[in-house]
Amino acid sequence: MKFFFFIMLSLVLIIAQTSIFPGFSFFSQSFDLLIVNVIYLSLISSNPCMILVVILLGTIMDSLSGAPFGIYISVYVWIFISVQGMKIFVHPGSIVLLPIVSSMAVLIENLFLLFSFFVRNGKNAVSAQDFVFMVKQIMWAFVFIPLLIVIIHAVQKSLLGFVGKITDRLMGQA
Repeated sequence: MKFFFFIMLSLVLIIAQTSIFPGFSFFSQSFDLLIVNVIYLSLISSNPCMILVVILLGTIMDSLSGAPFGIYISVYVWIFISVQGMKIFVHPGSIVLLPIVSSMAVLIENLFLLFSFFVRNGKNAVSAQDFVFMVKQIMWAFVFIPLLIVIIHAVQKSLLGFVGKITDRLMGQA
């Protein structure tokens, strides 16, 4: 059931990012929404197999974006590893952890993208506007990623509880 939930969550986030949000000017400064899923997966699980899920998410985003192939795989793996490292020093339930991790994740992604633009096009490819855009995305992430993670966690718990009750009733009738 958890696997199905993460597939559906990923699909919803991809559809929102590629189809819904571009139509609204309010979301033009928004961050990559799949970062929310990567952070959530890394917070709730320390299983090394989750890195395969993160690589799959990166592959999907590499296929959808115009960025060089492998950039999102690298970004998502580094975010996953960084969050796993931070969990060693800070309790995963800490209120301080979520905004810091969120800001760090968006910073990592933007630095990877800016570096790839710099390597591909030279020093004139990166401007001051790119850094302003990066700061705006970090501010968005600081506020909205923790909120989205709390909402996702609550939805997952209630959905799993609901499915558990239905399963118990069906098993009791069999």
